[in-house]
Amino acid sequence: SATATTMESVSANSGYEAYRVVIPYENAGGFVTGYLTYPKNASASSLGLMVRFQGNSVAAPDKNYDANAAVFTICAHSLDLTKTGDTTYMDNFKSSINKNGNNFAWDNSTFDTSYLVKMVKRDLLASKFMIEHFTEKGLWNGTSFTAMGTSMGGFQSIAVAALLDDVTGKKVTTLNVSLPWLCDLGAETSGNNRKDSTWRPTYAYADTVHFATMLGNVDQIIVNAGLGDVICPASGIMAFYNTVNNSNKTIIFRQNNTHGGGYDGGSQPDGASVPADGCASG
Repeated sequence: SATATTMESVSANSGYEAYRVVIPYENAGGFVTGYLTYPKNASASSLGLMVRFQGNSVAAPDKNYDANAAVFTICAHSLDLTKTGDTTYMDNFKSSINKNGNNFAWDNSTFDTSYLVKMVKRDLLASKFMIEHFTEKGLWNGTSFTAMGTSMGGFQSIAVAALLDDVTGKKVTTLNVSLPWLCDLGAETSGNNRKDSTWRPTYAYADTVHFATMLGNVDQIIVNAGLGDVICPASGIMAFYNTVNNSNKTIIFRQNNTHGGGYDGGSQPDGASVPADGCASG
């Protein structure tokens, strides 16, 4: 539920409102948080909605701005954004979410306790909040909803695009992802034997190849892949892309593009100009 949501006004670019949002969600391991922005003088029913997701990091998200949309840049974790400058707090938080002494994403727990599954649940609640909040304010145009991110943010965007309609009755209209993570990571679909030491069986719960079959109602799907990326290999991204049952899809391959942004400073085409953490500064 988003009934106990708090929105604290924070500094913003000229002409915009900005808020630090916290939405309690104990069933998903804490709370949803992030930064929400939208144009100050938006007229009724004029705005699209956009959710943007972080890559594999433990950090505060940036604020992002769009002249035609309300943008919620969502933290991947239940992180107190007022304490991200506190080294002790951040160290303790990272230790608390690590799995078996490894990065939080190296999750080999059950479905019910999987960190990535809880992350997706928080992402869906954040998206539901956007729909409800801006419908109530009378600012949403009622249709346009974009999910966007890079790497782990790409995985989260795909998951939301696959599941939002079931949760809210509203669909993602544009899915725009770059170098998405968890695309056939265990090579079950492509069968190319590239499974490495970071793979965990519970990744299958959230593998984007499974979500790909649920994207038929998305109006536009844009996928960017790097041919030099060994973290999110193009072969896995292609396995995801080929499984998408939707003719409104485009994939763009970049020669020499590594996961850290070896091509053109890391920028991606078609509006997905975001670094590997999935959150470009506004």
